[in-house]
Amino acid sequence: MHSFHASYEWFSRRWRIERLNTLYKKGCLIHQVLDYRLYTQGH
Repeated sequence: MHSFHASYEWFSRRWRIERLNTLYKKGCLIHQVLDYRLYTQGH
């Protein structure tokens, strides 16, 4: 039971990190597109 709980905590932590990484990458892509649009509109 204890080992199951420990593995569950590790799994949830790993999933959270992976999710944050994907969200961060998506956010960077969105920001790049927005910056490009602003740049093209301004010039």
